[in-house]
Amino acid sequence: MHIRDRSVRASLDLFRRTYHSLLRSSGEIEIQALVEPFAACEPSLHHEVQTAQPDVAAITYTSLRLPTCIDAVRLVLLGQSHEVFARHGFGDVERWQPVSAPDAAARCFSTASTRSRS
Repeated sequence: MHIRDRSVRASLDLFRRTYHSLLRSSGEIEIQALVEPFAACEPSLHHEVQTAQPDVAAITYTSLRLPTCIDAVRLVLLGQSHEVFARHGFGDVERWQPVSAPDAAARCFSTASTRSRS
């Protein structure tokens, strides 16, 4: 993608760097850490991101990409490979149950285990 507007490019670069930095972190992160850099991008899909009002379009878009079991989820894990999960004590994710969402592009897995990682 080639973006000529430097302010747009700068905000997108900041979001990308923040996102990748958080993915490389070894501990839990709060989603809140992504809110400000995301809002700075002024995304056209989520045009209400800078207001205090709920963005119905963004909620709809997002909810279609979440598995139906999301209401029972207590922790979301992001990783690049099963080795990453195992290295951090989350067991054999390849044995977790695959779950799907109507419009999800990424693979999702679920485990019924409520035990803490050890």
